[in-house]
Amino acid sequence: MPSAPNTYTCRVTYTATCAVIDNDGLISEASVTINVAYPAGITASFKCDLFPAYNAFCAKVCHYTGAPYNIGAGVNLSGGPANNPAIGYANLMAGRTMPDGSIKPLVIPGDPDNSPIVQITGAPRYHANDTGGERLNDDVREKQRAWILEGAQNN
Repeated sequence: MPSAPNTYTCRVTYTATCAVIDNDGLISEASVTINVAYPAGITASFKCDLFPAYNAFCAKVCHYTGAPYNIGAGVNLSGGPANNPAIGYANLMAGRTMPDGSIKPLVIPGDPDNSPIVQITGAPRYHANDTGGERLNDDVREKQRAWILEGAQNN
């Protein structure tokens, strides 16, 4: 059954190997590999590439729902109690709540160079290093830039 437009799963490769024994006892093996890829023009996914990292490194220690300002700095990257990527996306796109109640964006779709989340997590700051946490690895930071460049979709 074909999937609905603009829906897809995370990139993954499935390999199945089957062994067949014939009537003479000879064993033959065959493998089939299926690659599931993102649609054309998409190289990064919030749900697949970014949310797992934000959840593991950022939301786990500091940027969670209800974190005091001195810990989370008004940024919530969690997926809520259900660990839901759609909630994580909504939290990220809601921006940073400043002490005066104003909101500052974290992501500027199409413009990674001016998106604060890229500036904070990338060189030279590597934000988590200044808090004693583990910084996002190069692959995640590259995916983050690509995702923002591609429009920061809820994908």
